[in-house]
Amino acid sequence: MHKKIAVEHVSLEALQQQHRAATDPLQKTFAALMLGYAQGDVIAGAKEAAEQYGVRLRSVAEYATGFRAQRAGVA
Repeated sequence: MHKKIAVEHVSLEALQQQHRAATDPLQKTFAALMLGYAQGDVIAGAKEAAEQYGVRLRSVAEYATGFRAQRAGVA
C-alpha cells in the first residue's frame, strides 16, 4: 500500500504502569497482552489450538503481504 508504518517502542515500565492504572477491563486486558508480548511469553498449545479451529498462524509480515495483495485485488 506504499505507506510507511511508524514503529513505536514502549518501555516495560510504561506497560506495567498502564496495566496497573487501567480501570476498564478491556484496557487492562490489552495492557496485559502487550506486557506478555514484551516479556516474550509463549502461549502453550497455541499451534495445536490453531490447527483444531482451522486458523493459520502467520507473522506480521505475512499478514501485511496478504492484506496488501487482497486490497490490490490480487488474492
